[in-house]
Amino acid sequence: MKLSILMLTKAVFFDLDGTLLNTFPDLLSAANQQLIKYHRPVILEEEAKKYLYHGSTALINYLFEELSHEDRQKLYEEYLKIYKECMTKKTHFYPGILETLNFLDEKKIPWGVITNKMYFLAAPLLQHFNLMNRALCLVGPETVNGKRKPDPDPLLYACKLAKIKPEEAVYVGDTYTDTGAAKAAHMPMVLVRYGYMPDYQELSHEADYCIDKGTELLVTLQKYFL
Repeated sequence: MKLSILMLTKAVFFDLDGTLLNTFPDLLSAANQQLIKYHRPVILEEEAKKYLYHGSTALINYLFEELSHEDRQKLYEEYLKIYKECMTKKTHFYPGILETLNFLDEKKIPWGVITNKMYFLAAPLLQHFNLMNRALCLVGPETVNGKRKPDPDPLLYACKLAKIKPEEAVYVGDTYTDTGAAKAAHMPMVLVRYGYMPDYQELSHEADYCIDKGTELLVTLQKYFL
């Protein structure tokens, strides 16, 4: 991708799962609670990761693949209810993320969250971690008429709220939906390779910059964008 960074960054937008917060332990726990309920063997972490980066729907479709679409949809809705009850038990910030957000606040640089996670789950999660009142925005599918990344509309909507051009922001994310949305929106992109993707080799070419640890994020933003 390698956009030419010509403007001083006026806002930073983040993906949520796999970027700001490691939500994987609770997503996995919810899946295993559901499997146990239906007397099925639990799924291990490495196997679950192969599907969760596509979203929870992909995981449920895999776990109950022999069932009809209608039955899987009901199980997905049940999964979301289970997850909502446990979604703050093991979820935590990645190292270095809170320091990055604190720096942005200190410098009065607006930041927001753009996620494919449904708002009714994302908002309580941000509130639990005291981020909701600090963020410029939380943009989820419901915010933009059901649009999801890699569609650029969520990123463009966030820019509209910030009253800036896409080139004046930077987006930080961990999967192909993030790189795709940033590219379509013409927004500079930092790919975090500590997220949920099983392999980042090909995806790394789609971002302007890549980091392997959350502790590298602030330095990268300061060096190239701020």
